[in-house]
Amino acid sequence: MLCDGRAAFINCTHPMLLLGYFSLLPPREVVIELQDKVPADEQVRAACQGLKQAGYGIALDNFVPGDSREPLVEYADYIKVDIHQFPVEQCAALVTRHASPLCRMLAIKVETRQDFVNAKHSGFMLYQGYFFRQPERLRARQIPAQQATYVRLLQAVAKPTLDFTEIEDLIKREPSLCYRLLRYLNSPLFGLAFPVSSVRHALSLLGERETVRWIRMATMLVMVQERSSDLVLSSLVRPVSANFWDRK
Repeated sequence: MLCDGRAAFINCTHPMLLLGYFSLLPPREVVIELQDKVPADEQVRAACQGLKQAGYGIALDNFVPGDSREPLVEYADYIKVDIHQFPVEQCAALVTRHASPLCRMLAIKVETRQDFVNAKHSGFMLYQGYFFRQPERLRARQIPAQQATYVRLLQAVAKPTLDFTEIEDLIKREPSLCYRLLRYLNSPLFGLAFPVSSVRHALSLLGERETVRWIRMATMLVMVQERSSDLVLSSLVRPVSANFWDRK
């Protein structure tokens, strides 16, 4: 499980949504959080429809009155509103307009008891903010990455026919990538009855299509963000369970 059985809200940019990297995550444990700059064009609507059909949750972050993402509300399981941006009356109007049994309104930046009272009076049923719990600092081991190896890997998976021996050799040259791959395959996500202890075994389990997808995702994390993490995607996953409170 990604967050001990709780939903993980993942910030999603426009390119991330269209590239389909989220298909590597368990749908019932993930909510894709669309940022305010994501357009509501046909490509985005099709991507949202595909995510919903696959069982993923969708949230619209920093939603405002007259938001350009209103065409995406039909796909949203959560709409997040910064209660400090608008008066109580305007927040209440957003709740009245968009709340439904299928779409839950979530008040963010609830910092004080008065913020909580205002959000409650506005009709919000979910709340997020430091009023409930302060964030916790986590430590992660950093393993330096050799970008030249990642470039060669991208070249290898771009070939018409994959050479798994070549890919295996390149992955073995990069300790951080070996660690990520084996950690990924041995995670509870797959629920394998036996441990995966070799790169060759891991690649055979993934298959050609998922190997290409995984390598492209892993190289993007390192070469674009210039950082590595203990678990693939952990730098993207932002659990909100620590300050996410649901009124019963």
